[in-house]
Amino acid sequence: MSCDHKFIDSKRCLKCGWEPPAKGSKPPPPRLASHEVLTMQTPSLWPFRVLLPLAHRTRVDALGSPLCGVLAVGHRATVFLANVGDFESLELQSLSAFERALQRFEKVSYLSFSALEADGWRVD
Repeated sequence: MSCDHKFIDSKRCLKCGWEPPAKGSKPPPPRLASHEVLTMQTPSLWPFRVLLPLAHRTRVDALGSPLCGVLAVGHRATVFLANVGDFESLELQSLSAFERALQRFEKVSYLSFSALEADGWRVD
């Protein structure tokens, strides 16, 4: 809903509190993506060609270790709840074998890499 801004003896709208920017002021610079997000969205930076290992900051598994996950090439901001060691070397050599291997794991999909980072996932 928009406000029709009412000003009386002040620069601030009496209805919604909006204040026009000061003369000559510049808008704030756009927020830059963090190093984590840049790494997540750039597979050429991944240490493994098709997988990027992740760890969750606060969630733990049944043994009390940080929850592990992986990003997979071609699956955007989807975390597969697996560890790199859960994949056999043959599963990483062909795309069809890799896609079949991914089906074994639970997954969590996010709208963006920034949302994935905000939820607590970090590059491991």
